[in-house]
This record gives sequence, C-alpha cells and structure tokens, in this order.
Amino acid sequence: MEPNVFMLSPLAGNALWGAIGLLAGVLLIGVIARRKPTTTTARAVTTGLILAVVGSLGWIFVGALSPELRVEQDKLVLDLPAYSRDIPLSSLQLAEARVVSRDVADVPRLGFRTNGIGMPGYNLGWFRLQGSESKALASITGNDPLLVIPVDEGYILVLSTPEGDAILRALNAASSN
Repeated sequence: MEPNVFMLSPLAGNALWGAIGLLAGVLLIGVIARRKPTTTTARAVTTGLILAVVGSLGWIFVGALSPELRVEQDKLVLDLPAYSRDIPLSSLQLAEARVVSRDVADVPRLGFRTNGIGMPGYNLGWFRLQGSESKALASITGNDPLLVIPVDEGYILVLSTPEGDAILRALNAASSN
C-alpha cells in the first residue's frame, strides 16, 4: 500500500514572526553576553550555550514549516519537529476521532504545557487539557480546523490541518484492510 501523505498546518503568520523574533532575541543576548568582560572559559561556555539554543530552536522552527502526517499500511506516522512518532492504527480510537472548528464548545483546550513550545499562534508538544488530567500531543498553528484523535495509550492527538476529513477517511480505509 502506498502511504497517503497529508500536510499539517505549517508555522506561518504571526507565529512565524514570533519565532524569528525569538531567535533574534537569543542571538542578541549572546552578542551582549560576549561583550561583557569575563574569562575565556565563561565566554566559550556562553557562546556554546547560545549556539545550542539557537540551533535547537532553529531546527524546530524549520521543521514546523512543513509538518506532515502519513497513513501507512498499519500505522500513522507523525513527522513533527522533536515530536515525531509512529502510532499503530490499532491504537487509534477512530470511532471517537473528529474534525472540529476552533470556535465550537467541545474543542479540546490546551492547559499546562508539560513539554514543548507554547507561544502565541504556535503550540507543539505535550499538554494537559484544561479542566482534566488528560494529556494531548498537539501541533497547533494557524486557524485551520483541528483533527482530534484519541489514542489507546491515554492521550489524544490534536493537530491543526485543512485536510482533517481526508485524513480520517484514509485512516478508516487503512484500518479496515
């Protein structure tokens, strides 16, 4: 079976400018820190830390420009920066999966971020849902509808994508084979 490839909503708009601003801010802090009188060792450590932070954030933000989801024969493959994973189709609770607009009452609301990136217009990583102890692996950016898929391992996927209905059809077709 040829995998079906779907694009998730990329980092764009204000979130993209926020990411660029964050990277520029970290670089500015690095430049300021290097100009302060300090020992050679401290300067080298500071430079290394700043470069590591800029490299990590840059890698995540570049990856966020083209996130994708693939439906393969027996698994769903999420290609997200730093949170990629393969999920067996048998673990997905497709009967409860749905595509929801962001303005409906029952849309999952992200609460406390336990691991990931949360900034205006972009949420990526692990979150607790507001008002519960449920976990969510989220990749939310833009204004596209949200694809919500519960997973047997005790969490839900919350993904922004304009192709939610097509993804659900492909998942249902692959799981029935």
